Amino acid sequence: MSFVIGVKIGNLINGYEPILDFYNSKRDQSTPPLEKLPRCEGGFMIKLPNYDEIKDYDINNKIQQLRWSKRQLVSDIYIGFDDIQLELLYQSLVHSLGENNVYKYDKYTKKEPTIQRNFVVKK
Repeated sequence: MSFVIGVKIGNLINGYEPILDFYNSKRDQSTPPLEKLPRCEGGFMIKLPNYDEIKDYDINNKIQQLRWSKRQLVSDIYIGFDDIQLELLYQSLVHSLGENNVYKYDKYTKKEPTIQRNFVVKK
């Protein structure tokens, strides 16, 4: 993942469906489809090609994912998207939200945000 995608608006105007539909209509049909990530932060996921064969209780180890954090899609500690997937997701967001509402930047020139986590320490 060599770049980060961000949006300038606070919500997906038409929801996830137009983004998913555009992406999935343009992707290589031999690859798994883009899906909405069922997490509280929201985001996008793609099942790994050998998803059903991976013996792991943690589904996060069986998918590629990007989660929303500060209006940007970040992989944080999880398996992220490759550049081809990222570029198509960027195009899908531009198609759905408009070019003025979506941007990308090189992740190596700017620090990528991490997902905010709260840790409670018991006394």
